[in-house]
Amino acid sequence: MEGTREAKRRVQRTAYSPEYYRRRNARKRLTERWLETEHGGPPGRPVAGLPADQVRVTPEGQVWARAWHQFVWIRKKLYCRGSCLKVSLSVRANGITQHGAKTVASLVCRAFHGPRPLGCVPWHYPDPSPTNCRADNLRWAPRGTRKLGVPSPNSSRFGYDRPSPTLKLTPASVRQIRHLYRSGSTYKALADQFGVSRSYIGKIVRRWTWKHVT
Repeated sequence: MEGTREAKRRVQRTAYSPEYYRRRNARKRLTERWLETEHGGPPGRPVAGLPADQVRVTPEGQVWARAWHQFVWIRKKLYCRGSCLKVSLSVRANGITQHGAKTVASLVCRAFHGPRPLGCVPWHYPDPSPTNCRADNLRWAPRGTRKLGVPSPNSSRFGYDRPSPTLKLTPASVRQIRHLYRSGSTYKALADQFGVSRSYIGKIVRRWTWKHVT
């Protein structure tokens, strides 16, 4: 019993030592903060569908969340998941706290371009990079707009101006595959010629994939 109490005291002394406070304050200084008393109000604009007193977004694509019971806003850290930027948020509404990840592009569009229309997704234009989430580079567009060849001339799923390093086919080669198949070539011959599998050639011919290429 005495050993357990001594261990608890040792942990408490370590947790509340001057070194602990020094490290905690250093972490706080690294976190960018926004004081309403200094700036005269909260940062950015509210997001449609989220409480205006908890989440705000700036035109530069920054996401701010209010610290509980304080007139202080903390800039949230963004992280890349897949091919888009995301942010972890905790929103409290009707006495229930919901935790989850939100897409930064969607938050910016909802804040500066209104609620999401039915069947639309955020579209990065003129810069197709998914990391550019500025308000002037985003807008709502019908799903599949990026696959029409605007603004990116390639079919890379990452949406950059440069082609994907793993991309084996281009729209021109897809048109050539369909033309050669109509001319009498077999799946096996086309697969050997273009370096892909026979099943993938079949999907291209049946338009199960590369549907946007005519």
